[in-house]
Amino acid sequence: MWTPADANVKLKKAERQQEILNNIPYQEIIGCLLYLSQGTRPDITYVENSLSTYNNQPTNEHWVAVKRVMRYLKGTMNMKLVCKRNVDGNISGYCDSDWANDIEDRKSCTGYIFLFQGNAAYHARRKHIDVRYRFVREKIAAKQVMVQYKCTEDMVADILTKGLHRPKHENFTSSMGLV
Repeated sequence: MWTPADANVKLKKAERQQEILNNIPYQEIIGCLLYLSQGTRPDITYVENSLSTYNNQPTNEHWVAVKRVMRYLKGTMNMKLVCKRNVDGNISGYCDSDWANDIEDRKSCTGYIFLFQGNAAYHARRKHIDVRYRFVREKIAAKQVMVQYKCTEDMVADILTKGLHRPKHENFTSSMGLV
């Protein structure tokens, strides 16, 4: 398995009670995936967050997606975060939004990652963002923060907001320091 999520699949909630699976360790696995995504595997953050929204009513579609993540992790179990030494000491931040990609509530999801000396220092994915616009504007005006546009091919945070095809997924995984 080359990616943790199928870029062509949009998960949705159960339409009928009969679709809901019982007696499967869905929540337990999602808890384990959360632990991994927050600690050592930021490459599964998007799919883990997406699947966790169905904790109470998982369907076969969700279970298949969970098993895909598990196969991906098994195939990439030797992958690890590697700290590289970079003398410039710069912090680079990437932020991306999926622009109302949720087919059920049309809410946007934003993902962001900060790299310190080329290594993932912090990452997150949020549906609701409390942005302190004034603070950010002041830092930009004081030239303490430099904002640059990045096209989607260079947007490392893309991996946190949507399922990607293999080439892009591998490029961004590497950019986060996972090898």
